[in-house]
Amino acid sequence: MLLPPASYPLAGAVYFLVHPGLWCTAFCPFLVTFVTGIIALILSLVIALPAQAHAFIAIKWPAWLAWIVGIILSLVESAILTLIVFAILLPIFQDALFDATLKARGLQRLFKNRKRPNDVLLCFRGTSAGIFLLWFLILTQ
Repeated sequence: MLLPPASYPLAGAVYFLVHPGLWCTAFCPFLVTFVTGIIALILSLVIALPAQAHAFIAIKWPAWLAWIVGIILSLVESAILTLIVFAILLPIFQDALFDATLKARGLQRLFKNRKRPNDVLLCFRGTSAGIFLLWFLILTQ
């Protein structure tokens, strides 16, 4: 019996939950992005915030406004860096998750004669996807 197409996402989620071997591959980019976000936020607040605030004060902005704008800019810079890292990592891990799903379904024969794409190509694919995502986010905001 065929399932209606509207049930495919639910079937995929159930398949994902039943196969714990896929969890690491799926959650790794989120974990790396979270760590990158924390590091970017700390570095942005420790290094960029004082430099930006003092630069604004040097061009005769009021000190209270310079620090507020510096905090906002530091948060935005951290968020943009985190989005770029996530957009670069996601396509790489999507390919890995797709391959792991095929292997979990017992389709290892598809990988016997398959030529593995170059890692640099995967990185550039991720980078171009990240740039496109960032451009799209800027347009829609």
